[in-house]
Order: sequence, then structure tokens, then C-alpha cells
Amino acid sequence: MEQDINKVEEQIKKLEEKMVNPDFWNDKNKAQTVLKELTKIKRKLF
Repeated sequence: MEQDINKVEEQIKKLEEKMVNPDFWNDKNKAQTVLKELTKIKRKLF
């Protein structure tokens, strides 16, 4: 189970790294997809 949590945390970290890129918000559709994925993953964790 701890391994699963680590995997989820790694996914969150990767998505959050994408979000800090200034160009991330230029493509609103892609940004929205990433935000939805991040929300979905965080719900699994909490």
C-alpha cells in the first residue's frame, strides 16, 4: 500500500511541475485536462 501511495505522490509531483511552467496555461484545454487529472488523483489519496 505504501508503494501505491508513493506512486500517486509521484504522479501529483509530475503534474504540479507541469503547472509551474509559464507556458502551461497557454493551452487552456490541456491545462484543464491536467487539472482534472490532478484532482482525480488527489481524491484517491485523500
